[in-house]
Amino acid sequence: MAPYGKTISEIQKNKKKQGKLNNSVLLLISAQQEFNPECGKLPAHNFKTSSESLRFCLETARLNKVPVIHVMTVCDPNSELFTVGGVTTKPIKYLEPKSDEKVVMKTTPNAFLKTDLKEKIDATGRKNLIIAGYSTHLSVDSTVRAAYELGYNVTVVSNACGDRDIPDGMRNIVTGNKLHQATLATLNDQYATVVGEMYDI
Repeated sequence: MAPYGKTISEIQKNKKKQGKLNNSVLLLISAQQEFNPECGKLPAHNFKTSSESLRFCLETARLNKVPVIHVMTVCDPNSELFTVGGVTTKPIKYLEPKSDEKVVMKTTPNAFLKTDLKEKIDATGRKNLIIAGYSTHLSVDSTVRAAYELGYNVTVVSNACGDRDIPDGMRNIVTGNKLHQATLATLNDQYATVVGEMYDI
């Protein structure tokens, strides 16, 4: 019988390695006002709940002395999105970096591309990453895949990620919720362990 309802990892009997708080690094991906429906152009379908979950992730990491790296998206001053110095490029309230926390500025969805993110992670001596942020199908997805290919063990906090409604190119709209769920299912198939909240780690 075909193994329906199983991940690639389960079918191949390859147990994914999941980090613990005491041996992981937290990456907050694009936790910025551009995803806030009140002011941004990329409104996340679950902004209120996901931003609250992000805050819990950050507070938990700080409480447990987990290294935190804030990955921020920036574009040139003429861009419609993430304009350098613009209001929507700023961190979401309560998610602002502290002075002892690292910040990486990225210009593409993949947070490792043309940045020093890998160097900052490797400086901690840790190989396990906890990833959360926006948007699930772009920056989170591409960063998780890149991390996997670089040899990191990745855990994604589902409730601390979010997405928006987008067209599929065939005159249909894929809702943010469905896009979020499908992307996480894809990542959980092989690239990462997906959990609901930070306390599940």
